[in-house]
Amino acid sequence: MMVATTTAIRATPYPNATYEAGRVILDTEENEADLFNNESRTTQNVRIIGEDVILEKGVEPYDTVHENPAIKRLNIYAERVTIRSPLHLPQTAVSIYARELRFEDVAGLSSFSYLSTTPVAYSTGAEPARREGNTVRIACNGNSGAKAGDVVLRCESFHASDPEKNASS
Repeated sequence: MMVATTTAIRATPYPNATYEAGRVILDTEENEADLFNNESRTTQNVRIIGEDVILEKGVEPYDTVHENPAIKRLNIYAERVTIRSPLHLPQTAVSIYARELRFEDVAGLSSFSYLSTTPVAYSTGAEPARREGNTVRIACNGNSGAKAGDVVLRCESFHASDPEKNASS
């Protein structure tokens, strides 16, 4: 006989973190130059620590991390993380440790909140077939795409708003 069990994973806040109401700490560590998002660049590991971390366009730390091609790793430690705008972290390994993770779509906006780690696209494609005089050159295969970033979520609860419900509000 098989018995179904449910295991609750308790979110682990940042070790020894002291949260100050309304304050979010953004900590950055520089790495050596590396091939990342299709370029050789100095990358960063970023930590965001706070009681209530809100990632929304026009509000820090969103504007610092969104579409930043140099962030190799992003760790967020919070009681509550709320994502209210599309959040693109190209090729970034993202870990979120929170008691609550929320995706909230804002009524009246045309875009929905989401988290994407799709890498930056290559700037040049594969060489196409072409004719050179009487000779036809066949097309070349393109490069394999870069790996997207991994996402690890350690949360007690998750909430995503219903965009259809918000549109009628």
